[in-house]
Amino acid sequence: MSLDRYLGLTTESSDLFDDLVKIGEDIDDVLEFMDYQKSRLSKAKKHDEQPYLMLLIVEQVVRNFTRWSVNDNESELTFCRRFAALLDILLDASDIIMVDGEYTSEATKVAIDFNKTIFDLGDQSATFGRKINLIFKYGRGKQRVEISSNEWKRACVSDDVKTKQQCKNLRTNACILQQLSSTYPHDFNELVAMDFIGDIGYLCMLKKTKDDYYVAKIISKLLIPHNIANIALLKPTLDVMFRMKSFLTPMVGYDRHDHGHQSGDVQATSLQCHAVLELANLSSDDHHHK
Repeated sequence: MSLDRYLGLTTESSDLFDDLVKIGEDIDDVLEFMDYQKSRLSKAKKHDEQPYLMLLIVEQVVRNFTRWSVNDNESELTFCRRFAALLDILLDASDIIMVDGEYTSEATKVAIDFNKTIFDLGDQSATFGRKINLIFKYGRGKQRVEISSNEWKRACVSDDVKTKQQCKNLRTNACILQQLSSTYPHDFNELVAMDFIGDIGYLCMLKKTKDDYYVAKIISKLLIPHNIANIALLKPTLDVMFRMKSFLTPMVGYDRHDHGHQSGDVQATSLQCHAVLELANLSSDDHHHK
């Protein structure tokens, strides 16, 4: 289980980012470099290609250094909104829609109704789905299909709260994957999702096996640096963001970017998997990039 066969940063994007890092720690010089490169790419009619989008994302981060997690007590919706601004750029011109603001997942409502039918005979109470910080949906015309649930918590929560959030997010994504695989049985058996504590998080993959087990694996850590001195730390996050986009777009009708075989051993687990245990360790100790 990995995203190795999906397109991350291209050579052009990677080299451009490395050149940006070499500019140094003067933010004005870095912004001037990005403005020049964006102008060059725009004149070449490449404003919708990856290098240009990468520069827009980096610019968004650099211009908002003073806002990124200034206070660990900021709300989860604040952290979610800031990262969602980067996703707006990443997913622009695609059919992937982001729905935020404590949206209620329809897939979880379907699962709850099913469980009530099986285990709670006679229960006529109204059913409400799980509220989610950010849902990815396929959207074309009037069609809306949930394809991923993503969660945030503020930076200063306890390990117990972190673990509960991860369990909730895994269960929610299992409901989404179950609905996808039931509706499109030959097309969907895995999805990717994000889970954040403050501005530190991970991207994980959830896979449904032939025996109807759900296997979860952390693909990559995600983080946003807080100052220009640590801007190089953003590169792995940029790479996995573009791999995530490359993974998601086939789900909504685009061609796959296949760059080699899929690697990594698949370790069968339950939903209470090692992915839950690992994020609990993403504590304040990981904020060395401030």
